[in-house]
Amino acid sequence: MRGFVITKLRKFLHTAFEASPEGEEPERDQGARVAIAALLVEMSRADFLESPEERQAIRELLASHFSLEKPQAEALLGLAHERADQAVSLQQFTREIHESLSMEEKLRFLDMLMRIALADGHMDKHERHLLGKIADLIYVPKADYVTLRDRILAEHGT
Repeated sequence: MRGFVITKLRKFLHTAFEASPEGEEPERDQGARVAIAALLVEMSRADFLESPEERQAIRELLASHFSLEKPQAEALLGLAHERADQAVSLQQFTREIHESLSMEEKLRFLDMLMRIALADGHMDKHERHLLGKIADLIYVPKADYVTLRDRILAEHGT
């Protein structure tokens, strides 16, 4: 069943980006989606506990951010888990994000990561470390990252 869902997601992503409105390369868009989703999964694992709240938050963020229906978001999440399990480093994902996203989009992505880290009610030291590492790897200026992090933490009262 899982393979069927992943096959359907790949087909959806391929057809959804064949005629990109901005003329961007479809494979790059697909790669960025999977990289974003995989790093969201990695964030949910950073504290060594994948909570149901974090998984649900990832699913909702993917659906909202990429305008996906629930089954498509679930399929993307399944593919992201698969890719995260196979990954030997974060660099394959961060490189794709750095090359594909504008600075504004990178900041939105970091916002998503922070919301996953806080989905279980707190952000531990491993999640903070991973956030900083990813921000560095996608070349977000430290001042922008710290401002965003402090704003999100203040919104969550932590």
